[in-house]
Amino acid sequence: MDGPLGFFDLMPLEVVFCIFDTMKVEDLSILTITSKLMRNTVEQYRTTRKGITRLTPAAPSSVNDVTLIQNSYIKQFRVLGLFMKRSTCLYTTRDRLKIYELFLHKLDSARIELCRLCGKGFALYCYGRFISTVLAGWDNQECSRAFSSIHASSAVTKNTDTVLRSFCGQHPRSEKNLRTFLRKVFLDQYANLTDRGFWLSKILKPWPMVHQAKLLYLMYGPVCEEAILWDLLSYTTPASLGQAIRYQHDLAEAIQIMYARTSDWTEDDVLSIVDELTSVAESDWLAENLASLLLFCGNTITVKYMGSRAINGRMHELGNLVASFSVVITKFGYSTSWLIDVMQQVLEIMDNAKDRLSFLSHISSTFKEVLTEVADSGDDSQRDSEFMLVLDAQVEFSKEILSLAFKHMLPS
Repeated sequence: MDGPLGFFDLMPLEVVFCIFDTMKVEDLSILTITSKLMRNTVEQYRTTRKGITRLTPAAPSSVNDVTLIQNSYIKQFRVLGLFMKRSTCLYTTRDRLKIYELFLHKLDSARIELCRLCGKGFALYCYGRFISTVLAGWDNQECSRAFSSIHASSAVTKNTDTVLRSFCGQHPRSEKNLRTFLRKVFLDQYANLTDRGFWLSKILKPWPMVHQAKLLYLMYGPVCEEAILWDLLSYTTPASLGQAIRYQHDLAEAIQIMYARTSDWTEDDVLSIVDELTSVAESDWLAENLASLLLFCGNTITVKYMGSRAINGRMHELGNLVASFSVVITKFGYSTSWLIDVMQQVLEIMDNAKDRLSFLSHISSTFKEVLTEVADSGDDSQRDSEFMLVLDAQVEFSKEILSLAFKHMLPS
């Protein structure tokens, strides 16, 4: 046949649609890029009730394993995103976004079933997989338009404004829903840190610094099943490295992304956000929790943070932070040599010997203050364990300092 659709031109449209009913969605998506007329035919099929039913993701039959069901749904939404991406590739960005929005509204039955089987969070993750597949390869300006369109259609901007202008924990359900939406639809879709940095910028940059810090904690701070744990880091410290990772690793990774993977924040901006982050709740974080956050942030950010304190003459804070670092490193089984290296870099930032001496003096006095405070507080068993932890930290710190001081007299 020499017609535009070949042998398909011989068939009534109803018969062509019946053939489409038997095809995999992957094959239909390839069919849309064979010719403009074939794409139009597939699009016409997509808008029919039967086509919508055929394309709607569904749980595999006779499968009870939740993991297999979830993997199936993720694959179906990815394939569906590829189908929509290919079938609309010649449209303008504005028209494509309208088509995607209308199409997703027609999949409401799949959303209800997904929520029933796997929960709302997983349903949002699947929709995020569809969106990330569609947006793959788009330039930043097009992705920004997509972000604005999604925000407008989901009323996220309004909900975000309500949460940010309220006290922490005032709207626990809205806070948790906002966290789930932003993480599942945007951030958790991307393993590439640069891509995640782009979406972090879209989410955070429209807001002032204090609200950026609050949003960052909302998205990545510790959480329980019911609510964000806003004040957890203000009154307790992690009992183990594993617990510290659960509480703070995601926050630290987000800060690293903002510092190194995007140009939307300056160095001073990132340090200001860390400051705001530690006072986001009614009470400031415990010094030990700030130390563990910086430990996860890495050497560069830690030195910059401590250096900014040194330049501003905040030696007492620096001394307290070094003592807290010692405790955290001892508790988590890290090497004290990392802390000594950081201290050397901070000392090099200071302009004069008087400031350096003040810094070192405050470290010693802080250890004394912490030991005294621990000795006068808590029940016997808790007090004894905390006292020994701080004492062990001081011993390890002193050993490292002595090894460095007498390095030339010790065996290599």
